Amino acid sequence: MISLYAAVSVIIFFYFVLLFAWAIQANNFAVADIGWGSGFIITALYCTLSTPGDSLLEWLVTCLVIAWGSRLTLHIYLRNKGQPEDFRYRKFRNKWKRFTNLQAFVKLYLSQALVMILVSSSIVVAANSYKGEFAWYSWFFVIAAIVGFLYESVSDFQLRRFKKNSDNRGKIMNQGLWHYSRHPNYFGEIVFWWSISLLVTVSTGQPAALISGLTMNLLIVFVSGTPMLEEKYQGNAAYLAYQRSTNSIVPRLFKRSGI
Repeated sequence: MISLYAAVSVIIFFYFVLLFAWAIQANNFAVADIGWGSGFIITALYCTLSTPGDSLLEWLVTCLVIAWGSRLTLHIYLRNKGQPEDFRYRKFRNKWKRFTNLQAFVKLYLSQALVMILVSSSIVVAANSYKGEFAWYSWFFVIAAIVGFLYESVSDFQLRRFKKNSDNRGKIMNQGLWHYSRHPNYFGEIVFWWSISLLVTVSTGQPAALISGLTMNLLIVFVSGTPMLEEKYQGNAAYLAYQRSTNSIVPRLFKRSGI
């Protein structure tokens, strides 16, 4: 497994070097977001095609990751097409007055490459370690992963449709799944990756697969997920009311009063 992990790490590193070259050519560091999902597709395909065996677990994980990565890549591409650089990356660009490109490569692209390597742990374990039977209870985690995928997909679709309506300009999205939590798309993503991690762990007995779910969870909750988006709306009275009445990530069926 170590040799496969090493190969995956090298592939992901050079993948982000290519993404960074594209970002420099486009003068847009947000290229990293577009390439995020596709990186996992490349990783999953490499792991599946380069290892012996043809297990159900391996192909289920590969298919789930390809579906997740394809949808995310298309979603972010359409979201960013024709738009200026994402506010998060503009913030970094304005902050780094010297050696901007070098800092972006190290702090944005290499750091994301490291995160992708960690999140890919379950993919590597599934491709390299599975030898036994696919237990019936493993299907629970497959179903949970599909539910997480659909929850994230519907959330993003609802937000995109909301933003396309010019009547909603300046308004806070609190409809559909966004009525029950402020970041339902992130909830779906967390469910997806924890489900993949648990599926691989219970099927192989290898706890290293849990690194995937844990890393994605920490990234979304404490680093580049909800914290940066919440900061964007600081001082917005409507969003503050939304915060008071609505959970951040985990859906709350019975909301508090306030919005």
